[in-house]
Amino acid sequence: MHIAIIGMTLFGVLRRLTGSYMASGIMAISVIVLYGVMTGMASSTVRAMIMMVISVIGQVKGRSPDMLTSAGTASVIQALIDPGIILDAGFQLSFAAVLGMAVPGALMKKLIPTKNKVVSTLVMNLAITLATGPLVIFYYYQFPLYSIFLNLLIVPLVSVIIFVSIVVIAAMLIFPGILQGNEMAVGIGAFPVKLILAIYRQLCEWAMKLPFYSINTGHVSVMMIVVFYMAMVGVLILLVRAKSADCARVRRRMVCLCAAVIITLCCVCYEAASFDREFRVVFMDVGQGDGILIRSGMGVNILIDGGSSSSNKVGEYVMAPVLKFYGAAHVDYAFVTHGDKDHVSGIQYLLSDTNSGIRIDNLVVPMYGDIENMGELLELAEKRGVNIIYMDGGSQMSCGKDAAKVWLNFLHPSEKTDIKDANDLSAVIRLEYRGYSVLFTGDLGEDGERELISEGGDLSADVLKVGHHGSRYSTSGEFLRAVDPDLAIISAGENNRYGHPHGETLERLDACGADVMSTIDHGAICVEITDGGISVTGYR
Repeated sequence: MHIAIIGMTLFGVLRRLTGSYMASGIMAISVIVLYGVMTGMASSTVRAMIMMVISVIGQVKGRSPDMLTSAGTASVIQALIDPGIILDAGFQLSFAAVLGMAVPGALMKKLIPTKNKVVSTLVMNLAITLATGPLVIFYYYQFPLYSIFLNLLIVPLVSVIIFVSIVVIAAMLIFPGILQGNEMAVGIGAFPVKLILAIYRQLCEWAMKLPFYSINTGHVSVMMIVVFYMAMVGVLILLVRAKSADCARVRRRMVCLCAAVIITLCCVCYEAASFDREFRVVFMDVGQGDGILIRSGMGVNILIDGGSSSSNKVGEYVMAPVLKFYGAAHVDYAFVTHGDKDHVSGIQYLLSDTNSGIRIDNLVVPMYGDIENMGELLELAEKRGVNIIYMDGGSQMSCGKDAAKVWLNFLHPSEKTDIKDANDLSAVIRLEYRGYSVLFTGDLGEDGERELISEGGDLSADVLKVGHHGSRYSTSGEFLRAVDPDLAIISAGENNRYGHPHGETLERLDACGADVMSTIDHGAICVEITDGGISVTGYR
């Protein structure tokens, strides 16, 4: 939009001043190329530059530019220069917006012919949203519901921002002695820009307070996007044909309308059936720390810990994206095994940053655990209105129903414990689902393991989250005999200063016959449990 406003306006002004298409075209193109260089030559900027150059050249030669031809030429040129750019999200979104105006936008104008500028703008915004929405969901796993209406208010004011900014900058260049250092004069000139940007921010903040302001869909497949685009264009073409049919050909109109309805229903059914709803336990690659997502498949999402001592922004750059990817932006329960930074820092971010897009309903902490080190976390949860649940050894909770029911057994610590060490007071949780079980042990050490064994509870598990990141002083032989895991998962950071996982721990795991996977070697580890058994995949 900046390129179009600046470039074409400049071209028109220069053409009137010089009377020459050629001279004004060369000058306008030169300014736009310099503008692109100044702003970093992003893929969307380069696309707009190429399309504007084609448009100017067309006018110089007395030819009418075509949007699809210009966009196609721009895409080919950019792909030839850098083939990898076709995988860039900005590149795809930029061209999707153009195609949205050229294809669904043109069809929707035929369906809703109007001279009302507001209605016409709304129709075009809807067309662009339909074209870019699937890509927004594909890359960001969510959709801003009110963006169509926000753009009605935001887009028209962009030209005001640009022109006022240009006037202020030009005035400072022409009258440097008067304006440089005169903050009041410059501030008065730039006031409209400041006001508009303040309005933008306020509108967005208001929108974020509305219900369902951002719909977290989770990840979608490429085929889901292709099917949506094909169905959208097909339905619009059929509707346009139905509208163009005269009254004497009612049968043709009904056939088109019925076909449009059938395509829509088939598309909706396909998209609904293609969404990933399987039960998963995801051991996030948080570096030196723990972060586990349990997605029940029945709409209940559970976190067990979430933090890192090797990444200061693990909540923003790892946890929030993972939760959104799996459609788990709404966390029903966040369990915290103990208060160490490498187990809570990410959860603290999710609670403190109102723009994270993640909502936590309940924070679950051990009643007799490391409460002192959780003071800041508990205070933050109370401030955000999060319900705090205290659980002790022997407690149990469930979600789901029938065979798909997920059971969480809280095994440790209990009121009778004499342990004082924070790590050995880590909450131990045993998950049961479809006859399989996963044991989460936090940073439990050998003393905590001995007490857990002495209590006589069922510790057997198909999957074991190895305690304390594979420390030498956890996951004892006696404990492994009680658990007897088929798979052991270690969450630790590459080249960490603690030497995790320790060689002796790996030897003990090997001796008990467990397959070992670590986030160091495999990245995020996803355990999927179905009727057919357990499958495990790593993701970097």
